[in-house]
Amino acid sequence: MSKTKKILVGIFGVICMLFVGFTLTACGEGKPQNDNKVYSITYEEGDYYSFTSRTTKQTAGEIATFKLENEPFIQIDKVYANEIECVKGEDGEYTFTMPQEDVLVTVTYTDAPEILEAQYGMTWAVAPSTITTAKDGDSSFIANQNFRVDFGEQGIYHKINAEGYLSEVEIISTNESVIPLSAISGVNSTDDSVIYECYFSIDLTQVSAGETTLVVVEKEHDRIISKTVNVVPYGEATPNDLWEVSVTVDLSDIEHTEYKDKNFRIFFSDESEEYVYGSIYSATQFEDFTWEDLKDEEITFTFDYNPDHKFTVDVAYEYYVDRFKEFRYNNFTVVRGAEEDGEVTFDFNGDNTEVSFDTSNLAEEIV
Repeated sequence: MSKTKKILVGIFGVICMLFVGFTLTACGEGKPQNDNKVYSITYEEGDYYSFTSRTTKQTAGEIATFKLENEPFIQIDKVYANEIECVKGEDGEYTFTMPQEDVLVTVTYTDAPEILEAQYGMTWAVAPSTITTAKDGDSSFIANQNFRVDFGEQGIYHKINAEGYLSEVEIISTNESVIPLSAISGVNSTDDSVIYECYFSIDLTQVSAGETTLVVVEKEHDRIISKTVNVVPYGEATPNDLWEVSVTVDLSDIEHTEYKDKNFRIFFSDESEEYVYGSIYSATQFEDFTWEDLKDEEITFTFDYNPDHKFTVDVAYEYYVDRFKEFRYNNFTVVRGAEEDGEVTFDFNGDNTEVSFDTSNLAEEIV
């Protein structure tokens, strides 16, 4: 190769090196991995988790370490140092390599699976999985849903706060856009010095459709139970089982002829504490009839029936209350509950009726 060519090749090589170096520097790739500077680390706090043994400053390129503790009713999904996903170790320890900038540590989490029982047999006594929003026009006096907790064999002392509620029990909603804390009543109990059961209610006029976790924190013995609750629009709460059942009313034993001019009504009511306001069937279903509607002094109606609940069957006649200028109903009978299988016949003395509540031959399942 001639001397001139060698010089040209050398000049070309220098130009290429300068070009590559300029390009890398312009793209940021030429930055050193460790500038030996110390940067700050801050931590985004949360209601249901906390940082312990935290590192607040670290040199770029070095390992930063911290520990994270969370409440048992949530589970940690990811932990980030800026956009860097931290590496999870044992006992809640996380690490990341310190970048050449200040860092904010953030946490994403979801609700953990339900905690249905705690130490000493603490559990939910009444806790529907689905509740509804309030019907338009219903006040919180009508539109509310009760929850009840059983503390098992280990009760708590009857301590009350300034508002008159139990001070050793706290209720949490993990998603306040669905059930805000303002919708949750204080915790009450009918027990005296030692509390073995407590209850609270949800004001359904304040809730919105969605899912949340309700948490009961019992502070005296450090116990927690939780329940996933779905809020659906009014009228859409569906029980696990819903059937149609026939109820036959026999008025042949009524001796007083004045009743034959009355209007009658049969009430079929779900009296269970577990009934959910806003279910697809009403808590009290009813049908009206007259004596002329009877066939052989009997009449049969079909009602929605939840086999997991207890029902009340009332047969009543209409009468007018002059004082209030309105019609009311006076019961012939009040039937409490029904057996699980077979036909149940109720007989009553005096002005009575016979009600056949047949659960052995249920009509088609509704849901």
